Amino acid sequence: MNQPSTDTRPRRLLSLDALRGFDMFWITGGEEIFHFLAEATGWTGAIVMAHQLSHPDWNGFRAYDLIFPLFLFLAGVSTPFSLGSRLERGDDRSKMLRKIVRRGLTLVFLGIIYNNGLQIKPLEEMRFPSVLGRIGLAGMFAQIIYLYTNTKTQYIWFVSLLLGYWAFVMLVPVPGCGAGVMTMECNPVSYFDRLILPGHLHKDIHDPEGLISTIPAVATGLLGIFAGNLLRADERSTSRQQKVLFLFVAGVVFLVLGKLWEIVFGNTMRRGVYHLRAGTNEITFCANLLDSAESNIRPRDELKFGQYTKVEATTVQRTNMELWRTLAAIGLAVLLFEWWWYHRRTV
Repeated sequence: MNQPSTDTRPRRLLSLDALRGFDMFWITGGEEIFHFLAEATGWTGAIVMAHQLSHPDWNGFRAYDLIFPLFLFLAGVSTPFSLGSRLERGDDRSKMLRKIVRRGLTLVFLGIIYNNGLQIKPLEEMRFPSVLGRIGLAGMFAQIIYLYTNTKTQYIWFVSLLLGYWAFVMLVPVPGCGAGVMTMECNPVSYFDRLILPGHLHKDIHDPEGLISTIPAVATGLLGIFAGNLLRADERSTSRQQKVLFLFVAGVVFLVLGKLWEIVFGNTMRRGVYHLRAGTNEITFCANLLDSAESNIRPRDELKFGQYTKVEATTVQRTNMELWRTLAAIGLAVLLFEWWWYHRRTV
């Protein structure tokens, strides 16, 4: 006679585990494969992938910029499965809060150790912001919002964080620069990080994991929580196909909104000011954009820069390709095929 199962462990969301594993592959250095192939073979495909698997110096977006935000998003997705079940059982919120805060601060501490090692350094030589710290703080605040607010209030928090951050970046003036100037040295996020954070920043005048930019990262964690709420919903009210379709449509909507918002945030470089690097030498020069000869950006066989001798172009290589569009199209095709195949099997 078969005995009823006594296994009370919560069922794991396998898709979440699979995507987290994919993300961890890149976090632990998977991009080095393509960087090595690009250097060793010169293959165009490897060069394009290596370019996409690196961060822009300041302005722009590449596929590699999604890796750590995706991990934070996935931490948000798991929140309704971990905290939600405990809230339904009536567990003490204060105990859960202590655990959330302890875990978040532990990640901040581990990030400081990862950046600086265990040896004692002068304060000005230490870097305190870190990727682990960003995940710890943003995930901690997102989970606290989830713990003490209902779904409607969580959406209000999400919109308020993004709009508030946008207003801060655009309207707060920086001494010597004014408001709405989004160069690396003049944007208010970098300015206030320089004022608030001890030690040194990653790029001296800016840190990509600084304290102020944690604000939109909290919104990323909340976005994952919204996805987790949907995935955890009862399938009698929302089928798997409906969940997939809703997530897909939401993704498209956010892509469109992000592209529209780029109209505001896209102008982050000083037009007409350029940097030419050759080895360890760097030349900064300006071009008169009202002069048709100076503003002509068509490819040329040779270039002259004042007293410097001409530089002959031996090869022309197209590496600044927006590969994410191709990858998104492939991912969409795979998603639609899996959806069709699953539906075909269940009919």
